[in-house]
Amino acid sequence: MEPSGVRYHDELDCYVVWGLEPARAAMADPALTSDTFQPMNLSYLPEVVRDECPDLVALVERWFIFRDGADHQTARKAVRPLFSPRNIRDLAPEVATIVEDVLDEAMRSTEFDFVTEVADKVAARAIALILGFESASQESLQRWGLALSKFLGASYRPDFAMEAQVAIVELSEFVRSAESAPGGLLSLASGEREDRVATAAMMVFGGLQTTVGLLGFACKYMMESDVSPSTVGERSALIERTLSHWAPLGHVARMADRATSIASTAIPEGSAVLIALDGTDVLDRPGMLTWDPELPSGGPGPLEDKALHLAFGYGVHRCIGAPLARLVGDEVVRQLVEKAPGARVVSATPKANRTYRGFSELVVRIPG
Repeated sequence: MEPSGVRYHDELDCYVVWGLEPARAAMADPALTSDTFQPMNLSYLPEVVRDECPDLVALVERWFIFRDGADHQTARKAVRPLFSPRNIRDLAPEVATIVEDVLDEAMRSTEFDFVTEVADKVAARAIALILGFESASQESLQRWGLALSKFLGASYRPDFAMEAQVAIVELSEFVRSAESAPGGLLSLASGEREDRVATAAMMVFGGLQTTVGLLGFACKYMMESDVSPSTVGERSALIERTLSHWAPLGHVARMADRATSIASTAIPEGSAVLIALDGTDVLDRPGMLTWDPELPSGGPGPLEDKALHLAFGYGVHRCIGAPLARLVGDEVVRQLVEKAPGARVVSATPKANRTYRGFSELVVRIPG
């Protein structure tokens, strides 16, 4: 396969863009809109199912990731202070405490599932902390996030839509009950009341499954590399290397609202476009996510340029939660290296979801 390019996929009736420069060009192209929920997600569902999911449709349509221009910028700007460098630095001690508590609990056993015992719990508690939703249970947050990721990753499944409908109702009820609490997300989010509820639901969803995926990938990479606590700078480099090879979000979708061209390939008006975030053709894989044994071992080298991967997207739609994900990833790796330097992966089961990727199970054994 070519290292980058654009091609049309007959079966799915869409264009696929992969490789650093073509993907950047596609994400920066004003002819490719992010308003994809109706034409790409809802279009796969029978009308009777859509009628049974009114809350799902009404709220997800308001997510600012599906908007462009002033609407997107206004909503994004309102919540940006939560992820400012200063706020992330201020949260670092609390995130470290969360990671320590979760790891110490998990390591009471010499063998445990890193996904359910560590990644799920750390991600839920971290996103609840930054959004001001600490009163929500970790189990509820994970259930809501998983249901929404399953639906958005496979919108043609009516059962996933019904699960997501239940999740969005529960999540919305929780958000509305927390609306009067001072500080946190709801005091910042812009727009009408339903816009603020939608933004809260979007950020709970967006901050969970991708962070869980990143933590699983980083854990496996670390345990299969020669990483020691004494090597300065390698922990942050490991997170960047992980992101460059195993992006937790496999691709983003766009629609051509007018004809354009990417990498000398014409994209007609009305075309669906999938843009890979991990540098590979997302529709040219023989199976689900695979682990490439040829990738570098022996630990990552000097801190890698964060601009050399697209795991958090690019341009105006770049992931607003990237600073939190990096903080959580660095802290989990740091504490794992120090607490369990001899830990090893026993087994790993990739998730079936080709959009929101990671491991459904990652069994880890630590020295007894």
